[in-house]
Amino acid sequence: MPDLRDLMNEAVADITTTGQPAPELDLARARKAARTRRNRLAFVPAGLAAAAAGVLAFSMLGGSSGEPAAPQATATSTAAIALVSYTGDQPVGFTIDRVPDGWEVQGLTVTSLVVAPVGAKNQDANEFEGKILISKANELEVSSDRSEARPLKVGDVEATRFTYDSEWSEEGGSRPGPDASAGLLVPDGDGFLLFQIPSELKWDDATMVAFAEGVHLTGDAVPAQG
Repeated sequence: MPDLRDLMNEAVADITTTGQPAPELDLARARKAARTRRNRLAFVPAGLAAAAAGVLAFSMLGGSSGEPAAPQATATSTAAIALVSYTGDQPVGFTIDRVPDGWEVQGLTVTSLVVAPVGAKNQDANEFEGKILISKANELEVSSDRSEARPLKVGDVEATRFTYDSEWSEEGGSRPGPDASAGLLVPDGDGFLLFQIPSELKWDDATMVAFAEGVHLTGDAVPAQG
């Protein structure tokens, strides 16, 4: 029985032969090759003949190398957490109109208001990582130099938008790290509100402004000592 591999090689060779013979020689050669293939294929089982034809067509069409297609990369991003109306009791020393969706007023320290995710694992209001910290700024906090400080309008007042330092630089000073919290120093009445906003919220300036506009000091707020 003719070898299928020989038939396939001969078929492909006939198609891919290089050179430019005279038309009459080319026609004669094609007829001879066709007769030879018909005679040989008469002895090849139908399944193998179909396979040979498939391989031939695949070769003519320039089939795949067999390598799996590389998966398409898809960009993923986490959306910022939106603001919703605050419906709980107002904390002593502050009023608050809005909180991040799924967050709550977790508690008060002597000087600060803490806002955190509902059911947060860390329920200690004296620990602030991953939480919003709001306080009445003392004189040192108002006058301190801040990293990446720039003016930002909040309502009718000009606030200072900055970034909290979170790591040490090679030069020995502190600087903001990749996940540093955003800061906002906002004049309010005869004092200043100081906000520390965690990077997990992914807030832009407009969202921070909308949040800060809804927070105000009352006469009971006490600045931190320092």
